[in-house]
Amino acid sequence: MARSPHRIAFDSSRRREGRSCNAGSLSPPGNRASAYGHRGAPAGSLVARCRVPWLRRFRGETMEIPFFFDYACPWAYLGNCRVEPYLRDLGVEIDFRPVSLKVLYEPPPDGAGRPKLGGRKRDNYAGDLRHWADFVGADFAAEQPKSRPDSDLLLRAAFVAKDAGRFREFHYPAYRARWAEARDVARPEVVRRLLEGAGLDGAEALSRAESPELAERLQCESQAAVARGVFGVPTLFVGDEMFWGNDRFELVRHYVAKASD
Repeated sequence: MARSPHRIAFDSSRRREGRSCNAGSLSPPGNRASAYGHRGAPAGSLVARCRVPWLRRFRGETMEIPFFFDYACPWAYLGNCRVEPYLRDLGVEIDFRPVSLKVLYEPPPDGAGRPKLGGRKRDNYAGDLRHWADFVGADFAAEQPKSRPDSDLLLRAAFVAKDAGRFREFHYPAYRARWAEARDVARPEVVRRLLEGAGLDGAEALSRAESPELAERLQCESQAAVARGVFGVPTLFVGDEMFWGNDRFELVRHYVAKASD
């Protein structure tokens, strides 16, 4: 069977960890979906300037839906590996939207730390990732960094590639660099090489990714996602219906089919 042109090749002997990354608690905060009510964001606010199209229903035969991700999340990586081929036969085009989990994160009340996983739950979490990696054919490096590299520069570089019409040429190798090769994607030289691999002028594209304008853009897109109700990645929308998690794609497919009727 021919592989999808965007599918990443994998070695099942090196798989670890896979479902969704939650920036805060395991259930969405009750007040986020209606952060600004029906009036929208205050005029002049950062969110109001974002102009994010959550669903452009049809463009010819194609339905376009947003896929919110952060390169820092292994669950979004797993979802990224299969979302396009999984929905392609329904005439769906995925609009990949970089967001920062640091912005999506909702601190616990009273400065309390985030709850830590107990031993059995931690083992199950790792096993769940391994099972999903095997299911979608996703490669994980045998050794991952003890602390996750900051992904902001990589996310801003994704905007640069997107603006230049070279997004997928950058995006798929970027995810592979982070999770299949365990490269330090916070280092500018790593990001520059990925931009060059996408066919861009590495120095020029990196300079743009490092600019205050792109830092504000990432903040803007992330805050707009929060205002919409996004609290973790991967998250997709079909109209006003929100689906969080790599294991919600079957529901996404169901609602895409309903919206197409």
